[in-house]
Amino acid sequence: HSHGVIHRDIKPDNIIRRASDNKLVLVDFGAVKKLRSASEYAPAFGGGGFSATVAIGTPGYMPTEQGQGKPRPNSDIYALGIIAIQALTGVAPIDLQEDTHTGEILWQDLVPVNQNFAAVLNKMVRYHFKDRYQTATEALQALHSLGMHSQPVANPRNSSYQLIKSPSVQSQQKTLAVAPVNHAVLKKPAAPQHTAIPRGSHSPDLLQLCILVVLAGSAA
Repeated sequence: HSHGVIHRDIKPDNIIRRASDNKLVLVDFGAVKKLRSASEYAPAFGGGGFSATVAIGTPGYMPTEQGQGKPRPNSDIYALGIIAIQALTGVAPIDLQEDTHTGEILWQDLVPVNQNFAAVLNKMVRYHFKDRYQTATEALQALHSLGMHSQPVANPRNSSYQLIKSPSVQSQQKTLAVAPVNHAVLKKPAAPQHTAIPRGSHSPDLLQLCILVVLAGSAA
C-alpha cells in the first residue's frame, strides 16, 4: 500500500510461506490496481474520488466497493479478515450469513473466540469501508494492543507450504474480472457442497500472528 497499489485478490491461495526466510508473503499480483497519483490515494481512506474500473477479485473475499469497481486499500484488509474468520469457523466466505439490515457478517456464534480479537476482525470486515481500519498500520496497531508482536517463525516441516494447506473451495472459483454495470455488486455464486477448512483448524494466536505478518508487509 505504501507503494500506491492495492492487491485486490488476497485469499488463502495467494498467501504462502517463503522458503528462504519462512515469512508469510503475498503472491499473484496480476490483479493489482495502481493508484494513479497521491490525489487518488488520499481519498482511498476517506471516501470519494474514485472512478469505477473493472471489478476484479474473488467472490467472498472482495467487499462491496471492490465488486463495484472502486477498491480502496482497506478492501485488502477486508479480505484478510475474511480469511481469518474462515479459518476460525471452517465456513467458506460465500456461505457466511449476513445481517439483512446492516450487511455485517454474522459469525461469532459459530466458534468460541476472544472478544477483543473478534472486535478486531469485525472492524476489518465491516460492510462499509469507512467503518473499517483505514490503513494496514492502523489494523496492525490494534493487534499489537492485544499483546501480539511479530516474532520469527520456526522452521515448518515443509517451509514452502501454503498458509491454509487444505484445497480451497475458492481454488475452484477463479478470480473474476467484470466491468461494472450501474455499480451493481457482483452476485454471489451458488454455495459449494463442502467447506475447505476444518472448523477451528487454526488457533486464534496463530491467526493473530499470520494477520500481523501480512499487515506488516502491507504497511512496510
